[in-house]
Amino acid sequence: MKEGLTQGQAAELHATVGPEQSIHLGAEAEGPGVVVFSTPAMINLMEHAARKALAPWLEADEESVGVTVDVQHLAGTPIHAAV
Repeated sequence: MKEGLTQGQAAELHATVGPEQSIHLGAEAEGPGVVVFSTPAMINLMEHAARKALAPWLEADEESVGVTVDVQHLAGTPIHAAV
């Protein structure tokens, strides 16, 4: 790893919620339910943003992956919306 990495590095990624990142909520007996951005998809997007933030400090033969996740998914984002 290259020198100079400090705490607090950040990166942003944007995505549009598609069927592959969504989950269907609500029992069919109660109506059609709602389709929203899933928590695993949110964590995947966060993982890629973290890798983007770390990339300038990685050597060509290095990679990184998160090992602990502690998040709160506080609102549902509908399909086709931006996150």
